[in-house]
Amino acid sequence: TAAETSATTTVAATDCIALGTTYAGAGTPAVTVKGVAAGSFSVVITNLHASAALDAVLIVNFAVIKSVAA
Repeated sequence: TAAETSATTTVAATDCIALGTTYAGAGTPAVTVKGVAAGSFSVVITNLHASAALDAVLIVNFAVIKSVAA
């Protein structure tokens, strides 16, 4: 498991982050969002495969879904 923090001024603490990945190696990567705050969020990368390590470049794409107070 590894975590990476992304700093971007477009993120508010109440926004939703959608993630997508491109990966063509061994292992089974899963990406989740943790810790959305004003100006940043953390992406956690976990290998779900029991024995095969992640062994290639993992590209993570994200979209910020803006929240609206109703």
